[in-house]
Amino acid sequence: GCLVRAADARLSQLRGRVVGTGRGERIAQPRWPGLARLRFLSQGHMTTNGRISPATRWHRMPDPEALVRAVTQRIIELAHTAIATHAGFRIVLAGGSTPQAVYRELVDASTDWSRWQIYFGDERCLPVDDPERNSVMATHSWLGQVPIPVSNIHPIRAELGPEAAASRYASVIAEARPF
Repeated sequence: GCLVRAADARLSQLRGRVVGTGRGERIAQPRWPGLARLRFLSQGHMTTNGRISPATRWHRMPDPEALVRAVTQRIIELAHTAIATHAGFRIVLAGGSTPQAVYRELVDASTDWSRWQIYFGDERCLPVDDPERNSVMATHSWLGQVPIPVSNIHPIRAELGPEAAASRYASVIAEARPF
């Protein structure tokens, strides 16, 4: 299979901006059942080499549902702050099934969706309507259920193949910078 990562489109500096490890790590299950890894960067405390600064905090969550609620709440807080201070909010979405519960929770958020800009951290090289694509999952779980303008959603054109998709997405990101 083929996977286009936003890093291929020079997005590695964005990974971990809102939630994540900043190093592209994936953790299927926490090592200890009651401990979830949740990292927030309140003001973009990412170093130039893509590592997260000491601003990283660990939060103990009693269960996956509490983690989903906390992540959703933090995203909304960051969005409100960014909209108030910068007139807009940009977020890079994670792919796969792990963030899907958060996306479902975001449907009920009270926010100015017209100020959100949505980018993707990676995408599978499949037809544009394939249910295995991250953009399809995000649309079904969240984006298609809120009044966010389609022009504010910036999917990776992975159906074009990895090189062409990364090249095109690099220009999308170049126009959106700085993040």
